[in-house]
Amino acid sequence: MKKTFLAEGFLAVFAELAATPAIGYLNVNAGDVYQDIHPKRELQSSQSQKALNEIHFHKDLANRFVRPDQVYMVGMRNDPANAVYTTFVRNIDVTAAFTDAEIAVLRIPEFHTPFDDPTVKGGSLELGEADKHPVLSEEHNIRIFENRTVGTTDRAKALVPKIIEVLHRCKQRVFIEPGDFVMTYNNHTVHAKEVVAVGDAEALRTRWIIKTVNVDDLDPHRPHIMPGTDHLVVG
Repeated sequence: MKKTFLAEGFLAVFAELAATPAIGYLNVNAGDVYQDIHPKRELQSSQSQKALNEIHFHKDLANRFVRPDQVYMVGMRNDPANAVYTTFVRNIDVTAAFTDAEIAVLRIPEFHTPFDDPTVKGGSLELGEADKHPVLSEEHNIRIFENRTVGTTDRAKALVPKIIEVLHRCKQRVFIEPGDFVMTYNNHTVHAKEVVAVGDAEALRTRWIIKTVNVDDLDPHRPHIMPGTDHLVVG
């Protein structure tokens, strides 16, 4: 049983100093703010933070009313016998690979991404069917989940394979060691978990990162915050 909470304390202090409050979601890990990225038997084959193997490229919580601006992570366990990486792509590098005409299509809500596995396989709220959405909004904000996002028109369908190819061409791998602190801007990057080689299968089951998802400002999200709390998103 875990008896110390240094990682959680660090994440709390960093969020306070950076003025980026951490939030939780009622439908994700029962609202926990400090989330364990750790394999879980019943979700080990899912596309979630509880997966044993790879998690495809995605933007965190892209289908939510409230989407995090930052993701903060502290490494707890990651055995070097296994080549397991948290992999990042800068959105600006992705958009640079597309023509103006293709960018125009990516900005149209002709794509669909089902709700994430934690919501479908353990959520306490019924959210219905996810809406259609653009892949690209604002200047470089990409909304994609590899192998889940699909086009709903012929022109949208034609672009999905190119998006995935570009993500893999531009990716950069990070091996998160115990004690490492990694932060990523959710609206400016897409990330994945890659299992490149396994030298110790048992150690793979104990890989562990603690993370929070954070926002720049709570005020715009108040309509979706559970009454009586200042962190829990209803959804």
